[in-house]
Amino acid sequence: MSEEIGRRIEDAAAARSREAASRVDRSQLADFIVAGATRRRRVRAFATGAFAVVAVLAVGGGTVAAMSAWGPDSVAPATQSATPTASATVDASDASDAPSPSPTVTGPAADTGLDGIADYPALAPARGEGFPTAYVMEDWVWDHVGPGWSLESYSMGWDPYSDPSPEIPKAVVYLVSPDSATFELVTLDRAHSTGLRVVSWREDERTAVAWWEGDGDSADGAAELNLQTGVLDPLDFTMPGKVHSTSESLVAVAADGAELWTAWAPDAGLRFYRWSHADGYTAAAANNLPEAGTATGFALIRPYLPTKPQFARDDGAAVALARFPPGGEMYNGDPPAELAVYDLARDVVTRTQVTGDLTSRFFSGWSSSDTFQYSPLDGDLDLAVDVAVAGAPQLGSVPTAISEAPRGQTGQSAVVGFGEATAVGILSRDCGC
Repeated sequence: MSEEIGRRIEDAAAARSREAASRVDRSQLADFIVAGATRRRRVRAFATGAFAVVAVLAVGGGTVAAMSAWGPDSVAPATQSATPTASATVDASDASDAPSPSPTVTGPAADTGLDGIADYPALAPARGEGFPTAYVMEDWVWDHVGPGWSLESYSMGWDPYSDPSPEIPKAVVYLVSPDSATFELVTLDRAHSTGLRVVSWREDERTAVAWWEGDGDSADGAAELNLQTGVLDPLDFTMPGKVHSTSESLVAVAADGAELWTAWAPDAGLRFYRWSHADGYTAAAANNLPEAGTATGFALIRPYLPTKPQFARDDGAAVALARFPPGGEMYNGDPPAELAVYDLARDVVTRTQVTGDLTSRFFSGWSSSDTFQYSPLDGDLDLAVDVAVAGAPQLGSVPTAISEAPRGQTGQSAVVGFGEATAVGILSRDCGC
């Protein structure tokens, strides 16, 4: 009997303990829900206030992927000394360790729009003339990003013919949804803002490669941009003789994402570098051409037409180069002695001897996937001469062209679609003439 009474007492005590624990859990759950709602309101209040965009990040320097290079070429780790300004990214979800069942607080529920967002964040402060209206970026927006989305940059190109030259505003990079909803991602400092453009998007890493122009006192530069933190990781090519590059420019981007870069330094001249998903940065096969990148050797050529001021073929997959005889020069109308095609996807270069007379004619573009076109200076295509070249890959899909704002005016400078090839217009070299 005593054992039965003892067992019942223990069962009653255990039941009371479970009931008390249940009351604690329900109380804690209620506190969690109230606190979560309070945090959400505070986030919204902050986002609609005057300080929705803040300066963040004490930049500590990053590294560019180590380069698998030929010979003495490499990409050295880069140290970031500038402190870019980035739009604050606010996580709209509250993680919960509460016992099951627990509330799940997420971003706005999906709607029937193309971007799947029913409730957009607060508007970011207006940037002024030339910049779009945009929302504050919040972390949950990334969950919706995919095909149909794009990165867009807005900046002002340096105008050497304007006196006085207008002040260059800080460039801004935006994320744009298929419904044209624009989210402000990163604001660059002025040192990296002149003519800034996003030139490729590495979607899996949420990074982009950005390139900016020199302004007469400084050289072109490029960096990998973290789209979530705003940190810039500058490209730094170590060239033959352990010379570090002082200027970097993007030449072409193929449909598979491969990139062709040039790097220059006073004591090393110009070198070609290729980036691919498989190999990272490597010295490009174009460096194997005789005296590549010099005044007497093979050099990049681009159409002598203001409508096509880029070096790459329209699909970005091939680049034209030429070598002139001693004393010859492309812009004097001198005929080249030899032509070459660089296949960016395969990292292969092929040379072709010139047999026809191209005197007083200028390279005016590609008339087909494996044919250069040479035209008179006046651009009369009826008098153009076709020159077949070896080694060019088949013409791929041509991305939509992009026309940037006139120099000295703020406007859209680049668009890169999710999973899409970079439009060649992004790579134009406008002399500002």
